[in-house]
Amino acid sequence: PGASFIHHRLGQLASLRGDLGRAREDFQHNDEWADSGDEELQSMFQVARANLELGAGNPEAAFDSAKEILTKYLGSLSPATEAVRDGWPVALEAARQLARPERARELVDLLAGQPPGHIPPFLEAQLARGRALVDALGAEHDLVERELTRAIDGFRGLGYAYWLAITQIDLAEWLIGQDRAGEAQA
Repeated sequence: PGASFIHHRLGQLASLRGDLGRAREDFQHNDEWADSGDEELQSMFQVARANLELGAGNPEAAFDSAKEILTKYLGSLSPATEAVRDGWPVALEAARQLARPERARELVDLLAGQPPGHIPPFLEAQLARGRALVDALGAEHDLVERELTRAIDGFRGLGYAYWLAITQIDLAEWLIGQDRAGEAQA
């Protein structure tokens, strides 16, 4: 019992590591989710596909798939669902890889537009990171450092080592781009 959920998580980890063969193997255990009558399982299946598209170097397809998930399920489910928690960072990374600040802004606005108190702490940290990355993509640098620091504090407080490291790298890259490489060392 529950093996399909374990395979889903293992597939996500493999995708993040760039091991697409392993990710496909794990995600295949959940193919029945695509046609299930359960909205949450369907959405998690779509997140798996978006992860694979991103890992395969198809950010356009990953963005479209993840944005569809977010648009559809933020209204019918909630920001706290697995699909939204997992799909929003995928969509943001896809928009970033496409260097399309307007698409990233859509994602930020979509999540920020949720009623107060409905965004869980993990997505609050992701939202702060998203705002910073959107501003950096659009060359609006005034709030980038503050928002990335806020995201770092959020991920650190939650114990999300992966997202903490990713966001610290985001900050270091931005500092280097601002001719502040000495501050990026840490």
